[in-house]
Amino acid sequence: MKLAYYFQYVQWFYLTWKGYGTLSSKSTIPTQYLNNVQLTYSLNNEKYNISLEAENIFDRTVYDNYMMQKPGRSYFLKLRIFIN
Repeated sequence: MKLAYYFQYVQWFYLTWKGYGTLSSKSTIPTQYLNNVQLTYSLNNEKYNISLEAENIFDRTVYDNYMMQKPGRSYFLKLRIFIN
C-alpha cells in the first residue's frame, strides 16, 4: 500500500506577452496552490493496482494557462492490470 501527497505551486503570470500593451491593463493568472492525495493498493507483486485519488482537496480556485477555470475538488478510482 502506498500513500502519496502532491503539492503544486504556480506563481502568478501574465495571460499575454508582457511587452504588449500597458502593464496596468494586463490580465494575470493568479498564484495557485494545488494539493492532491493518492492511495494505491497492489496485489500479486504489483500486477494489479487499485488507486483512489483526490485532486484539489482544499477546493481552491485554480486556472489553466489560458485563464479557464479548472474543476474543483474531484475524486478518481483507477484500476490497472499489468499484462505481460
